[in-house]
Amino acid sequence: MKTGAKFFYKNKDYESANNSLIIKYESARVDQIWQVAEKKYDTLLEKYKGASFAKKHHLKRLIPLTALYLTLREDSVDDCTEIISDLIKAQAIQERKKISADTDKNPFLFIKLLKIKLKFYFRPASGFSLHFLPAQKNKILFEEEESLYNTFCTEEACPELSSLFYKFIEYKYSGLAKIDFKIKLGEKSEFLFAVRDKDLWPESVS
Repeated sequence: MKTGAKFFYKNKDYESANNSLIIKYESARVDQIWQVAEKKYDTLLEKYKGASFAKKHHLKRLIPLTALYLTLREDSVDDCTEIISDLIKAQAIQERKKISADTDKNPFLFIKLLKIKLKFYFRPASGFSLHFLPAQKNKILFEEEESLYNTFCTEEACPELSSLFYKFIEYKYSGLAKIDFKIKLGEKSEFLFAVRDKDLWPESVS
């Protein structure tokens, strides 16, 4: 992973945050915010450098968002949660665009491959633990017994940020034409992915 300075410099994903800050604050303060965020990013990167490959898959998104959030919170930026929420939503929408073609072309294959990916990227080595429940064909139903989002945010003294990371998942998978997605957060959060009823599809699967 890049250093904080290299990561944030002209990073298009973070332009909206920079624009929000420029509107409200003098350029010197905005520059200072990014400098502090870069240092926090580097500190977190060093702290988790020994994490497993599976865990780093998630940390590459969590670390920069957390570094910026902690910086904004410490700098008493009023809408720091809103800024991070907007960032997460924009990132999730970009991810949704990447998968929408696959879900439209063959939602059945998408569900099959998604389950394989979930078992790999959300295995215990990643900091997550999923319990898959019996489900009908073309559906995935599971409970989340352990969450890297929760443990990471608690460790970094920002437990309120965890719910925003779940919003990323919700934004990413909600609104797909041929896939239904539901999430119920709780002590054991529940997730459902399913091929939507054919009658509701805008086009039939080719």
